[in-house]
Order: sequence, then C-alpha cells, then structure tokens
Amino acid sequence: MMMEATLSARDAGSKPVIRSARRLERRSMMLWLLPPVAWFTVFMLLPYALLFYYSLGHSQDMRFVPGFSFHNFVRVFTDEPYLGVILKSARIGLMTSILSALVAYPLAFALAFHVRSAAVKFALYLLVIVPWWASYLVKAYAWKTILGTGGILNATLQGLGVTDEPVRLFLYNEFSVLLTLTYIFTPFAVLSIYAQLERVPTSLIEAARNLGAGG
Repeated sequence: MMMEATLSARDAGSKPVIRSARRLERRSMMLWLLPPVAWFTVFMLLPYALLFYYSLGHSQDMRFVPGFSFHNFVRVFTDEPYLGVILKSARIGLMTSILSALVAYPLAFALAFHVRSAAVKFALYLLVIVPWWASYLVKAYAWKTILGTGGILNATLQGLGVTDEPVRLFLYNEFSVLLTLTYIFTPFAVLSIYAQLERVPTSLIEAARNLGAGG
C-alpha cells in the first residue's frame, strides 16, 4: 500500500512537469513557425488578396474604382485574347510536364536502382542540381544562342551543308518555348521522382522477382 501511494504521489508530481514541458515545446515551435508564417503572409497572402480586391473593381479615366463585380472574371474566360492565352498556357504547361517527366524518369530510375557507387550517384545528383545555380534568364538566353539564326545549331547545319542559310524555325515559336521550359523544369522532375523511387523498399522488388515478376 505504501509503495502504491508513493508511486501515485510521484505520478501526481510528474504531471505538472510534463505539462510545463509540453507548453514550453509548443511555445518554441510557435517561435520557429513565426518567421515563415510571417514571410508567407506578407509576400504571398497579402499580394494575392490585393490582386483579388483589384479584380473586383474597374478602371475609369485611368484610375481604379473599387467595386464588387465578377465582370472581369467573366471577360477572362469568354473574351479574346484572354481565353486563347489561358488555353495556350495550359497546353504548354501540360506538355512541359509530360516531356519533363519522360526525360527525368529514366535518370531518376537509374539513380534509385542501378547506380551502386555512392561517388557516382553523388556526382550525377550534383549535375542535376548545378542548373539551379543559374537564373532562368541565363538559361533561356543560353538556348537563344543555341537555336538562334547565328547560333550553334544553325552554324552546324550550315557547316555540314544541310542548309544554305540560317533556319528561323527553331526560335520564337512554341517549339523553342517547350524546349526551354522542359530544360528548366527537368531537374525538378528528376529530384521529385527520385525521392519517391528511393522510398520503394528493395525487399519488395526482391520478393516480386522471387515470385516470377519481370522487369
């Protein structure tokens, strides 16, 4: 009985300590979350809220007039050139996603299951990350120097005698936009797919092979 009373007293005394530790942990977590939440609010939520506020009004004599109308949203989805631009952007975005995934998946698959050497895997991983060190403008301009009339591709075609003059079909069209965007977003796709493939337990693959599953 005395032992049970002693244990009960210890439990009763430890509960306030546990509650205090939990409160301290919650406070420290809130302090850690405060900077990113403040950053997200100031630079993401407030600009979007202002944009939505302006979209409900209209312009008159070159000045903004507040209001509460969805006329601008109706115009975006019914009038040209807004609807055409939205559909073209959606098509380019979808094709970019598909092409990036098709290019990235083999490399991500090889990194996850076939590259055994840690040094080789690190080198390939580093090569995927290196393009992030350059800005989008630099990468886009690099493709301009490759696809332009005086670029490397046209110079090679003329040097091989395939064409007599520069070909203008490689630049300032949807093909060049797709090619550049695919190049820019492929590293994101590689890392995303690799992160998911790496989580697949190798024991499941071995068990499937033992049961007769093919590649």
